[in-house]
Amino acid sequence: MLVEFTLAGEGYMALNGGPNLQFTPAMSLFVSCNDQAEVDRLWNALLDGGTPVQCGWITDRYGVSWQIVPAALGVMIKDKDAAKVRRHRGDAADDKARCQPSGESLRRDLKALSGERS
Repeated sequence: MLVEFTLAGEGYMALNGGPNLQFTPAMSLFVSCNDQAEVDRLWNALLDGGTPVQCGWITDRYGVSWQIVPAALGVMIKDKDAAKVRRHRGDAADDKARCQPSGESLRRDLKALSGERS
């Protein structure tokens, strides 16, 4: 079965591959968010029945993988401050901590990038 739909003004086409073809993280929807409030809103909506994975990825209740990230992350991981880059890439000795920058450090650096004052 073929279905066409629009999501946030973008057209998509999907094909039902039947029970033998399941969703995998090999296909994910990437959402670039303008600010932390948008990240939180979308993340919390997908979390309803979904499962957080890592690195801003979450699997929704239907098994579709999503990447919910702030648009500024691309800028932040190219920063000249190596400690900041490591923090936002999620470099850590502990795999559980990998790709899980602290919400507070991400919020602080997003504010600094946008020129806001704490």
